[in-house]
Amino acid sequence: MFKLAALSVAAIFVGNVFAFTGKGAGPRAALPIGLFPNGEHCCETVEVTYEDKSIEVTFTDLYLYCQATTNLSLSHEVFAELASLELGSIYPVFWRLL
Repeated sequence: MFKLAALSVAAIFVGNVFAFTGKGAGPRAALPIGLFPNGEHCCETVEVTYEDKSIEVTFTDLYLYCQATTNLSLSHEVFAELASLELGSIYPVFWRLL
């Protein structure tokens, strides 16, 4: 007798991360509209890793300027946890939906 085991596959994306100046406070991420054109997974948690730092943020918006990429835009609060805001963007950054 065989048992079927569920196989869970998680996609990990690599891209640039930019600090945005959008309205609102709190740990927020804007994901690329090309990957989520209808806002799928909105309000879910995203793990973002840069160098030796990992953070969890809430996906709350679509990043309209990077339609064909895996780039993210993070609130200043979140970006500052990964790197200096003076950098403006960082690479490579790994991210995935949790």
